[in-house]
Amino acid sequence: MKYHHIINALAGSYSLLNRTTYVETSCCRCNTRLTNPRHRGGKISVELDWIGVLTYTPGGYLSAITASTNPELRPLVLGWPPKTIDSVSDWAQVGKSSFCFAGPFHISPDLPASITSGQLVHGPMEVTTLPSFMGVSEIRNYTLDVRRDGTYLTWHLWLNDNGSDRVAVYWKKHQVRP
Repeated sequence: MKYHHIINALAGSYSLLNRTTYVETSCCRCNTRLTNPRHRGGKISVELDWIGVLTYTPGGYLSAITASTNPELRPLVLGWPPKTIDSVSDWAQVGKSSFCFAGPFHISPDLPASITSGQLVHGPMEVTTLPSFMGVSEIRNYTLDVRRDGTYLTWHLWLNDNGSDRVAVYWKKHQVRP
């Protein structure tokens, strides 16, 4: 594997810290807690009400699980397995406010790559809660920052083709337990 040292550096599990959307040209449809209209003529939206766990394996597989923590989107009456008396609208809320996917990943050869930055290709997706993502590959530029208080991974994604509307997703690596 050409990029095994990078994949080994990424390997582990991470907790979602936040998702920050920078919107220059279009309306942001995010449930946000902070908006800054002075950011280069656009808006910054920081989503703090999501939780998630991301896992990369040394063998080149990933799994991502995210869900809203907003109580309005997480009906407490639901359980597993679903019951016939459960409300379809309650389950729809859960479905609209969670996203999970899993499959292989690799380092893209299209950009220079190092342990601290490069481009990831997630996919083709083998499992996902969103049917339209089955078999899809997603490109994410990344930065990996090792600090005294932990290791931080940032995904950089684009919402449109011209790159003006973008999202940064921030993750913190779990410490290895003895």
